[in-house]
Amino acid sequence: MTAKALLPVLTVVLMAAGLAGQEKQPSKAGAAAQSPHTYNITPGEKDRTNPVRLTDASVERGKKIFASSARPVTAIRATARANSLLK
Repeated sequence: MTAKALLPVLTVVLMAAGLAGQEKQPSKAGAAAQSPHTYNITPGEKDRTNPVRLTDASVERGKKIFASSARPVTAIRATARANSLLK
């Protein structure tokens, strides 16, 4: 057989193997979507209010705290990820 004739045969065989290897997932049509995480929130925790009042000053302070703590961590992770991809 030539290489041109072998390619379609190989494609069909690989597709059949892929379909045969797939597992059937149970249908979730009737079931409600459930989170894989469980949260144990007590009634007392539900009733708690935010101790920081929403004002322009509190928003600005939150932005400053976020900028000083979150961005460097993200930059470090991005650099580490890029370095691992270069190896």
